[in-house]
Amino acid sequence: MAPTSDLDVTFAGDDLVLRLATLAYLARFSAVSRIHTKSDLRLYFCWCTERHLTPLTVTRTEVERYMRWMQETRHFKPATIARRLAVVAGFYRTCVIDGLLDRSPAEYVRRPRVSNESPTLGLSHLQFEALLCAARESDNPADLVTPGTPLPTANRDVRLFQ
Repeated sequence: MAPTSDLDVTFAGDDLVLRLATLAYLARFSAVSRIHTKSDLRLYFCWCTERHLTPLTVTRTEVERYMRWMQETRHFKPATIARRLAVVAGFYRTCVIDGLLDRSPAEYVRRPRVSNESPTLGLSHLQFEALLCAARESDNPADLVTPGTPLPTANRDVRLFQ
């Protein structure tokens, strides 16, 4: 029986312990979060493989080299780097909890500072499209009314979106 795509951890290589550790970590997440977390782990494991490193034996220095690679070679934004390092740190934390490692190599890696304020001033095009789709599928015609639209033009707006 083939594994389902969200539980496929072949990117972890042939090491059975690494595969099981990866499955244990990914099992903590819901379906959508699991997809993104798996993508972040895949990138990290590929980075390790390209450098002939085994993820379960790396040191803090190598995790820091991974961070520098994301900054200087891949030119990722600080928020992306912080998220990907959080996934790596979470993976190693789970390995410590499960007794595979004595300590996490990512424990003291300093992540880039990320502002709590979003640089986005409004909805992205995907969020706006999702909003319109939800409004179109709604049984309530008022859901298509733009906030702040005076009521006499609201009926016109509803007709525009139909």
